[in-house]
Amino acid sequence: MHIKWLASATALSHLITQARVSAWSQRLKPEARRQLDDKVRALDSGRRITERPKTFVLAAAGRKWHVDELFTLSMIGLLKLRNDLLCLGVDLQFADIPFTPKRKKSANKRAA
Repeated sequence: MHIKWLASATALSHLITQARVSAWSQRLKPEARRQLDDKVRALDSGRRITERPKTFVLAAAGRKWHVDELFTLSMIGLLKLRNDLLCLGVDLQFADIPFTPKRKKSANKRAA
């Protein structure tokens, strides 16, 4: 799972790049899988990563995201990521992280 606060197109591009690098690293570098296993065991000693992940999840907060609202660069990045993951036999899923925008303080409360 790769998670980002989507404050800008740059953040989404970074999220997509992280997922692509992670997927290829899991395929080509056994050390990457060992590092992932170490991180998972640090959080839950009963869990192990014994094989390459079969699903990658991109999770985002900061705004809702829909393909029709993405910049062209982000759309192309997602398409390339999806094609890479298909070649690697990995499924791609998306998750929105619910958020509530900060409320602005009223002038009366700030003066108090």
